[in-house]
Amino acid sequence: MAVAETSERHTETELADAPENNLMQRLFCSPNRVFLISFVLLLLYNIEAIQDPPYWDEIVGRFNTAILLKQTGWDFRQLFVLEPGYYEGGSAIGKSFLLTYVEAVMYAVLPPAAIFVLLHVMTIALAALAFTLSFVLLEKRVGAGLAGLWSGAAAMLPMWNGQTAALGNDVPAAAAVMLGLYAFDRERYGWCCGWVLLAYLLKSTGIILALALVTWAVIAAVAAWRTSRVERQFSGRDISLLVGPLLLIIGLRFGVDYGEGMEGGAQHLAQGLGRVMGYGKLCIPLLCLSVPVLILVSAGFFLRKGLWARILAHRLELMITILVLGFWASFVLYVHSLPRYASFAVFPTAMAMCLMLPRRVATGLGMVVLCWGAINQHGLLLPKLPSYVGRSGEYLERSREYLEDLASNRALCKYLEENHFERTIVTKYPHLHMLCLPELGYVSRALPNVVGTGLAPTTGAAKLLPKGQVIPAGALVLYAPSTFDLLCDVSLMPGPKDRLIEGDQSLATPVLIYERGQ
Repeated sequence: MAVAETSERHTETELADAPENNLMQRLFCSPNRVFLISFVLLLLYNIEAIQDPPYWDEIVGRFNTAILLKQTGWDFRQLFVLEPGYYEGGSAIGKSFLLTYVEAVMYAVLPPAAIFVLLHVMTIALAALAFTLSFVLLEKRVGAGLAGLWSGAAAMLPMWNGQTAALGNDVPAAAAVMLGLYAFDRERYGWCCGWVLLAYLLKSTGIILALALVTWAVIAAVAAWRTSRVERQFSGRDISLLVGPLLLIIGLRFGVDYGEGMEGGAQHLAQGLGRVMGYGKLCIPLLCLSVPVLILVSAGFFLRKGLWARILAHRLELMITILVLGFWASFVLYVHSLPRYASFAVFPTAMAMCLMLPRRVATGLGMVVLCWGAINQHGLLLPKLPSYVGRSGEYLERSREYLEDLASNRALCKYLEENHFERTIVTKYPHLHMLCLPELGYVSRALPNVVGTGLAPTTGAAKLLPKGQVIPAGALVLYAPSTFDLLCDVSLMPGPKDRLIEGDQSLATPVLIYERGQ
């Protein structure tokens, strides 16, 4: 058994010293250099988006809550007790995110344009950090060439690359997860505990890493017992640090009702599987296909002679396998899962494939994934979205397609502000926020006569169209087909008597501004 482990280590050393890795080793000779190069490249690639305002869920969630805090003078009773629920137009949905409070502070001292630039640079830096940590963890095991290939393939996945240009929670939370894995690999369990808690405060999916740590600790403890190595593997302090984050998160989630709840159970299983299949077809095909592949690959990697010894020798491989499969289990069971949530699993999945596939297979597959991602940055190889969700951000975020929708929203809001400022404008989420909240960067002043159907946010001055009342003749309607149509009391689709005023066709599904006919 010891001979086999020594042989594997010698093989890894030989691979790391192989001639094809020399260039990569010279180029990426230190983690700091890897980070700096990746940060500069990402910054240059995203330079046109660096002044973009928030988009879609960022608008109705975190930024809306930060604006509420600004408007109420940091009234936490209003935020946690008095504010209506989301489906009543409440603006407290972002109260569980750490970045909400960071943004509220920024709104108190900076103009919106400066806030957006700073947050974009932060997101890009964290994306570069995730890439760097992936490279560092892989490089010492498989060499710089293969480590760079798979870390690059992960970074080029359309959905992940699109999120590096966004202002969401997903990239920061994913970076915290990677920091947790790095600390875990170095057996710095105290630091690992801290990064797990930070990941959770950035986005509630951080609880999955806490659960994965506990699962790994149980499996590793059994393996240590089976190989009579208990004392060498764990101390009481190690076990408490591994289990600690989960206990703290349970306290936050259930003890003080912090964060949004995760629904689970058998009643959601069929819906969840159907949702994953739909997202896999339209939005994240490679990530969804990776799940059965990972199950087979990890089974072949671990389920062989010397199982328990392999578990102890390949602690990182086991940890990321538990983490990725745990993520997809939660994705299926959580009723509100969205494609971009899979950002959590991008780098751990790439690392698992790189570490557990045979080297030649890993090299070939890594090249295919890298090329597919590079070609597909704007959804070229993805199926056309159905028209009824053609302007839904949660679907467009499958790639950088959403940037076209964001630019369209900015142009149409500016058009309405400059040409129809005083007119009655009927629309729905998230355009209600865009037109009524200058802090979001879509208008320079709030339009005074905006009317919402179904919902109207408490942070803006938009009125709510009474139930049963039709859209008045002569009103302008801003309509973009999306999943928010489900929350509308009145259909915003144009009729035969309506007159088109303006529109946008940058994507297959157009956005319309029309005047309601008599």
